Amino acid sequence: MFSDDEAILSYRDITLQNRGDAPTYLEPQGRWCSKEDAVMAFARTRKALFEMVANCEKDLRIYYTTSGRGPTAYRDLHQLLLISIAHTERHHKQILGIAQHHNFPTK
Repeated sequence: MFSDDEAILSYRDITLQNRGDAPTYLEPQGRWCSKEDAVMAFARTRKALFEMVANCEKDLRIYYTTSGRGPTAYRDLHQLLLISIAHTERHHKQILGIAQHHNFPTK
């Protein structure tokens, strides 16, 4: 595993050092008016990503993008997939934390 891969995957862990606000262009836009619409959009996109990875015959390590900051400012496309996975895990952990709050509605 490339050394930057570990830095990218560490994003899944919520710490005081890696907390932050989304850039303006990633802030919620109110695109989904219901939970069901949001879940369907997530599932559709996730399925397409799985299919792309399963069928891709290219070496994603040789294609780069400028996506990120610091030591991971330049990522290969394999790393872009890793950040997608880490980002999903991170938000899943955040949701679990919210659901455990004593004031979280149970119904």
